[in-house]
Amino acid sequence: MNRLLCRRPISRLSSLSSFTPRRLFSDVNHYDLIVLGGGPAAMIAATTAAHLKKKVALADGVGGNRMGSIPTKSLREAIMYFSGYYERAFYGRSYEIKEGLNFADLLFRVQMVVQRENEAHAALLRRHGIKKLLGNVEFVDPKTIRVSDTSKGSYYHVQGENILIDCGYRPRADPTIVPDGNLIVNINQFFELKELPKSIMVVGAGVLGLEMACMLSSSRLMDVTVVDERTDILSFADNEIVATFMHLMRANKVKFRLGEKVSSVSKDKDRGKITANLQSGKKVTVNVIIDAGGRVWNTDLLKVQNAGITPDYKGQLRVNESYQTEVPYIYAAGDVTGSPGQISSSTQQGRIAALHMFGLPWPRFNPEFVPFGIHTIPEMSMIGKNEQQLTELQVPYEYGVANYLELAKGVMRGDEVGGILKILFHRESRKLLGVHCIGENATELIHIGQVALSQGQTINYLTSVVYNHPTFAEIYQTAALDGLNKIN
Repeated sequence: MNRLLCRRPISRLSSLSSFTPRRLFSDVNHYDLIVLGGGPAAMIAATTAAHLKKKVALADGVGGNRMGSIPTKSLREAIMYFSGYYERAFYGRSYEIKEGLNFADLLFRVQMVVQRENEAHAALLRRHGIKKLLGNVEFVDPKTIRVSDTSKGSYYHVQGENILIDCGYRPRADPTIVPDGNLIVNINQFFELKELPKSIMVVGAGVLGLEMACMLSSSRLMDVTVVDERTDILSFADNEIVATFMHLMRANKVKFRLGEKVSSVSKDKDRGKITANLQSGKKVTVNVIIDAGGRVWNTDLLKVQNAGITPDYKGQLRVNESYQTEVPYIYAAGDVTGSPGQISSSTQQGRIAALHMFGLPWPRFNPEFVPFGIHTIPEMSMIGKNEQQLTELQVPYEYGVANYLELAKGVMRGDEVGGILKILFHRESRKLLGVHCIGENATELIHIGQVALSQGQTINYLTSVVYNHPTFAEIYQTAALDGLNKIN
């Protein structure tokens, strides 16, 4: 078996030999690949196998991140448009596209995008001749899947020579703040509220929690408070980028209660209020609490133990570099396999798994050169090492920084958040070590740094490239020149 990507080695299960795949029920129920989940890894694996003329079935009733990020990102775009976010620098902070903005206006755009995504998903399956399995699915043994129709009380079995898991996740229940769909909601339930609350508290300052807090505060329709047990947030990101982000959040009147834990809640349903009692003795009263604290992957619903697979405490699976689990013909791809867990890397994982299972050469990619994007307001994105990591590794580095307002494009767009690009490079060899960005289009701009890093380029390369004008891309040249001036 190939080298494992996980920290703990996979030990072969002595009980695996006791599993005997059932006799095939009929050729109709036998597939070259059965995909469990509807996330990006699942879709790419299924279509790749279909291109190879393989018989493929897909069951997306067990989740996957195909739609997981679509509603929140669509809501973000709707809020930024209706609130006139990019026009305030020219027309004043009170400017907005539509007066009396309400939840229905925002949700209309979300629902349209979700509908189109679902239609595109169904059309893709039909075009590639992929059989969609309707109903709940679970393992019977390593090669057999039971598909159940709970409404009819019936089930049938399908068997696969290969199986791929991309099952997605569900919110992890916190016994202190149990969602009721009204005063306490998880992120999925938020989109089912009848109206926008005037005040919210987001519990959990992870990526999803911060994305929600940013977009809702940018709407200027509600007060936002963020609560988290940790005293620092986004510890994987560069400190300067995080400090800039926190400053912008507070300037947007977001209140942070870090190092705090909710010990209990008190509901006042008549007034439509809920009070969170924090362990420190503080109290926060809002209209709605959004629980964004954690996730549990749906491998338990698949009963993966019946296939000889043991998930970790969060339900995630261990895989090797070709995305095989303990059982060689059962693969897993997407965020169910852990970090980086982004849609961008998930698609590549699904392609690698599909090619490997059918004995074809598969492209290798270095996880170190996978960019990380956070769709807050403003966006943040990063690739490579940050200053904390380089200091800990005792690497002699220097950095160059440029501000969006140094660019004609930044002025034209009315950038008022102080977006920055930061480039880290080795002082002696001048080799690029990391790129970090906060501001409009940060998740797009990072790809220039990704290409340069993956090719082993130096800081000089970024100064010698000719960029279109006026564009945000020019910021690379400005930041690179700033860095070179520091060592010359």
